[in-house]
Amino acid sequence: MAPADVHAWLSQAHALVLPTRGENFGFAILEAFAAGRPVLVSPETPWRDLAARRAGWDVPLDDPDAWSDVITGIVAMDATAYTAWSAGARAVADAHARSDDAPARLEAALREAAGVPA
Repeated sequence: MAPADVHAWLSQAHALVLPTRGENFGFAILEAFAAGRPVLVSPETPWRDLAARRAGWDVPLDDPDAWSDVITGIVAMDATAYTAWSAGARAVADAHARSDDAPARLEAALREAAGVPA
């Protein structure tokens, strides 16, 4: 998919489910937040405590029942609850964009992904 199409594609989804074993940053996760989509990820990402911010869930991969419960809960959400979770996701993206250290964190993530020492 072309990068310019990602936001529109994510906007059609209800949530992003990414059972990853590790992310040094998680660009797709940030893109989902920016589209107002809550995410379900493992704690092997830098995105943590998501439920407390109503932005998503970080659930251990070795707990398939919890993954199933979260997915069932997402599907069962009424419009009012979903709107709150969508706003929480957007708030995470907005906070990241406004943070003073966003450029440095992005550079560090890109360096790590490329295997370049800091």
